[in-house]
Amino acid sequence: MRRAFGYYQGVQTELDYRAVTEKDFWIDASASPFYNQWITGDVPEISHELLRRQDELYKYAIVIEYNTDPVIPGMGSAIFMHVWRGAGQPTAGCVAVAQAELLRLLQWLDGRQNPVILLKRSP
Repeated sequence: MRRAFGYYQGVQTELDYRAVTEKDFWIDASASPFYNQWITGDVPEISHELLRRQDELYKYAIVIEYNTDPVIPGMGSAIFMHVWRGAGQPTAGCVAVAQAELLRLLQWLDGRQNPVILLKRSP
């Protein structure tokens, strides 16, 4: 984990942090040359995820870096640690935690230390 993003400037973290706008997207179209990549620009005509959502789920988020180096088409994209909807509420493949916990992690993590997260696939 080395990158983070959110809706606000000035978040205290030693990860590479960017405040996102309505022009920041994560491409999830596996046939695209930009698959599983963050792009900035006009709304893509291919399948994508908006990083500045209308809800608070990406108010603060950390890119887990799953399938980012190398990118293998169809192996999964846009896997983040982000603010949860609530205890016990599922995600579409991400890791979700309470906002206060996520802020603590953002302050604690240091990209220079090469932090990782281990995910176990459920049976």
